Amino acid sequence: MTRNRTLSLAVLLAVLTVLLGMQASAAMATNGNETPKILEFDTMVGVPTTLAGAAGAFGGVNGAGAPWTLTSAEGELST
Repeated sequence: MTRNRTLSLAVLLAVLTVLLGMQASAAMATNGNETPKILEFDTMVGVPTTLAGAAGAFGGVNGAGAPWTLTSAEGELST
């Protein structure tokens, strides 16, 4: 049983190493320039009335001054 457990642990570690390597290489991939992209989005949510001003404060920071909406958005986060 100990040999099977050791073999299972070795296989698990090998699989985790491969998965982490794949994730690291994907994170380091560039998008045509030298800055790796971490996150890309094409949707956002506006600020509803209930979260505007002091009523919508998070951690002592007031929400937006006025409610707002938008029709489209896009952005990205890079290193």
